[in-house]
Amino acid sequence: MAIVSEHFISAELADWQTPVKDKDLTTSPESPSNGDRYVIAGTGGDWSAGTINDIVWYITSEWYFITPTEGMQVYLEDENLYYFYNGSSWGTISGGSSLWEVDGTETQLKVADEIDMQTKKIINAVDPTSNQDVATKKYVDDNISNIIKNTNNIILNAFRIAVNGSLAIFNMIDGIVDEYEDETGINAGASSGESYNSSGDYYTQDSTGGEGIDTYTKLCLHCNGVDESTSFPDASASDHTVTANGDAEVDTAQKEFGTGSLKVDGTGDYLTVPNHADWDVGSGNFTIDFRMRPSNYSSNWGTFAISGISANTANQMAISWYTVNGLQFTIYDDDWASLVSLSQDATSGWSADTWYHVAIVRNGNTFSLYRDGVLLDSTTYSGAVPDYSSDLYIGCQYNSGNVGSYFPGHIDEFRWSKGIARWTSAFTPPTAEYAEPTEDNMTLVSDSFTAEANPSNARIVILEEDVDAITINTDIKAYVSEDNGSNWHQITLSDEGDYDSNKRILTGSVALTDESDTDMIYKIATLNDKDCKIHATALSWD
Repeated sequence: MAIVSEHFISAELADWQTPVKDKDLTTSPESPSNGDRYVIAGTGGDWSAGTINDIVWYITSEWYFITPTEGMQVYLEDENLYYFYNGSSWGTISGGSSLWEVDGTETQLKVADEIDMQTKKIINAVDPTSNQDVATKKYVDDNISNIIKNTNNIILNAFRIAVNGSLAIFNMIDGIVDEYEDETGINAGASSGESYNSSGDYYTQDSTGGEGIDTYTKLCLHCNGVDESTSFPDASASDHTVTANGDAEVDTAQKEFGTGSLKVDGTGDYLTVPNHADWDVGSGNFTIDFRMRPSNYSSNWGTFAISGISANTANQMAISWYTVNGLQFTIYDDDWASLVSLSQDATSGWSADTWYHVAIVRNGNTFSLYRDGVLLDSTTYSGAVPDYSSDLYIGCQYNSGNVGSYFPGHIDEFRWSKGIARWTSAFTPPTAEYAEPTEDNMTLVSDSFTAEANPSNARIVILEEDVDAITINTDIKAYVSEDNGSNWHQITLSDEGDYDSNKRILTGSVALTDESDTDMIYKIATLNDKDCKIHATALSWD
């Protein structure tokens, strides 16, 4: 006995190229085969969830119920006839004599050139009676958009089947469907700029160029500019305002990367960045890293700090240098109790006027302090870092509302990353200035698919997800070739709405008039460095 399943599928999603076996059964068959379809005349057995005139579809031991819409057509296998749904019942469509019979009423229709896929109109429809000709042609013209819509929905249904069944590219009648379960079906040699995401089953643009500035980056100071400038732009998307205090300035004579670095002389110079939720890292992962070039190690100094003031004392998170313990990272709570303490516990390995990369990383409950990618100390703490509600100070110590212990030297490439542990073991420090990666334009070219006859028309359906704002036919274009890519026909795309909450349906068709070959290929091109995701593509032809 099959499982009774109250699965209802929109009629627009059904694939009508598969025949319907029978329309006279009032109860479900005892031993249906996978893929069997029926028009039901009753709701007995496993069809209790349906309605008379529904189409039922047996898939993997479950019945799916499809409510027909007016104008829908099916082929009835046991009668060798086409049936037409008029909104309340099914009637026959006779073939062979150009007669359409709907509920016993015959209408003669002769079609010379069939359907123009560009205008979606019947061409040269004639009939012995002029009024009948006009009426018949108008009826077909008025309903041809539903036929095109059903064609698209056949493909959407195939996409769903492919997703649910984790299917790679597969053939349909005069077409193919590929939901990118894997890279089968794409010609990697002919494609360019594409990157396949195996966890999400989609293609997107390949990222090239810089790295290090991403959605986790909440502050990034390159400290570039003209010499003695007091402007320190934030290169992250947060675009924080940075204020130079004292004689803090850009020095173009010393820099690790770019055109300059922050110069502070140890006597009242520092930067401040206003209090922001970006500094509240809570119990999540984070990374703070920068380059520093101290001019001396003979006194205690700080490189950055944030601190809140409580009723009786202060709390603080800071990186400092101590003449006894060397480099140290600390987190204190409101009672000045140490929550996290990382210390080199030595002063070895440092030289004046030498650049070093310093990083503090939280990965889960593990806090680590690195110098030039080498671990200096680590400890564990499972709690949250306090929300200090404080400005961020760079180039000094700050606690209890007091600024002091000023850093002597240069600082470059200061980056605050929230939500990511960028390093979890020894590493080689970055060798270039941090930058956002750029998205290449992508050209996605399919394998070749053989048509049984020279096609006259081609149609494409694409499931696309915007990352940047994408304008169709400007930032994304589609093409088809029937001669293995020697000649391409651009398809004008239309937005047909959303497939789900974040994927939209792009469709279009084109007449193929120049070639007489059968090697079908599609091409999807993105332009203007706009980023998107291509989740599925179907190509059909006739």
